[in-house]
Amino acid sequence: DGFLRVWGEENTSFDLTMPSRACAYSPDGRMLAVGFGKPLKDTAKTVNGKWVIVDVNGSTYRVIAERRDSRRFIREMKWYCGGDRLAVGSDKVYIYELISETNPAIKVDISLLSTIDTTSPSIHFDFSRDGKYLRVNTEANELMWFESDPAIRISEASLMKDIEWESNTCVFD
Repeated sequence: DGFLRVWGEENTSFDLTMPSRACAYSPDGRMLAVGFGKPLKDTAKTVNGKWVIVDVNGSTYRVIAERRDSRRFIREMKWYCGGDRLAVGSDKVYIYELISETNPAIKVDISLLSTIDTTSPSIHFDFSRDGKYLRVNTEANELMWFESDPAIRISEASLMKDIEWESNTCVFD
């Protein structure tokens, strides 16, 4: 229905005006990244590939950043625990560096660090604890590893066996 609803001490609703499929809280819980789109675009209001960062710190929510690098709907979003990187997955995986000049953020500057080109759309990914690597699952049931900046594919699985991961959302491991 195009609304972001957060339940907690205060039940809050925020009109996003279009459907979303993926969202992720920043590590400090002050921001929420929301990715938009649908597999089949049915109205002009739907903008596939667009994503925003919403300031959720307080009773009123507001968009503090937005970006669109893909024309396909957003499937997955994941923050690095340092809060300075965000991975956004659609047909490719885009890794962004985020810079906020104030705390809490009034505005966030976004820079594209790298683009990971996969053979099929990404469905899950995890950052390594140090943020240097990203493992990616695709719709084709693949597990791939990449350096997060620059996006260089690591084809030898043995190089990744001792890497510690921040999360374990990749199901093909």
